Amino acid sequence: MNRKMKRIFAVLMIALLVAGIATTVAGADMGPKPSITLKVVNAPEDYYVALLTLREKHPDLENSTLKLDVVDDEHVEKYLDEFWFDCWSWFDAPGVSYKYFHSTKEYKYFTNVEEGSYYFNYSVPDHFRVILIAADGTVHLSGDLKRVEYNAYCTYDYETGELTEQWEQRSATRISVVIVYFIVTLIIEFGVMMLLQYPCTGKNVLRFILINAFTNIPFNIILAHRDADDWGGMFFICEPIIIILEAILYARALYNREGKKSWGKGILFSIAGNIFSAVCIFIPFVDTFLHFVTERLADLITKIW
Repeated sequence: MNRKMKRIFAVLMIALLVAGIATTVAGADMGPKPSITLKVVNAPEDYYVALLTLREKHPDLENSTLKLDVVDDEHVEKYLDEFWFDCWSWFDAPGVSYKYFHSTKEYKYFTNVEEGSYYFNYSVPDHFRVILIAADGTVHLSGDLKRVEYNAYCTYDYETGELTEQWEQRSATRISVVIVYFIVTLIIEFGVMMLLQYPCTGKNVLRFILINAFTNIPFNIILAHRDADDWGGMFFICEPIIIILEAILYARALYNREGKKSWGKGILFSIAGNIFSAVCIFIPFVDTFLHFVTERLADLITKIW
């Protein structure tokens, strides 16, 4: 095996290794990650909060009592695990973290934080309710809500029990998502470009940026405007098209170290680059960090407007 083939083989193996590690962390899911940023207002000083999801009817199950005798992590976890109320039960999928850089919890519930804001970021339900357990053991349920946005911003008012989705920063958030994910994709895929030892010439770099602008920006604009129900399907329709399109463009636009264009290298770059960027973006901590950056940029855009 010559040096060129070894290099190609190494890149493929690294891509597969990263994919394997990241999908293990993310729960065997390289796909898009919906999220719910929940703001709790008018709440007591101490409480636990979690999401409920709607299940199929089970005639044998009785509604849970909306009261706990002992309120601590162990008893709350047990209560949530067994909770059932008119077909609503605890949404306990893994992969949730405090908004933004608080330590990740293993379970999908939170004790209160000062900001009263919580970020649920893995396979969150489209149709959901909020359950809040006060320090005195009283259990409160919100009204139900079917979110519209893939990345929804919702508010739960403890006093009224109302659960609403917010729209104030909708346009600014969509713009910031497109900008942030384009920049991150450029950084990640430029690293893959260097691994493949493409010359870092002005022509190659400019063409690389233009190709990604041509594919990535429209892709993220389309996804940013999809509702929660059809976002995932659109992602898996668009992604293969982008891989094929970028493979053709890279093969016809980028020059290798010998000063030639290569179909094999262009195809490899497209596949490896998209695997790296997709997997890295959906690693839980990276996703949380990007959410933080996106929100800060959305705030800035709103102020400028």
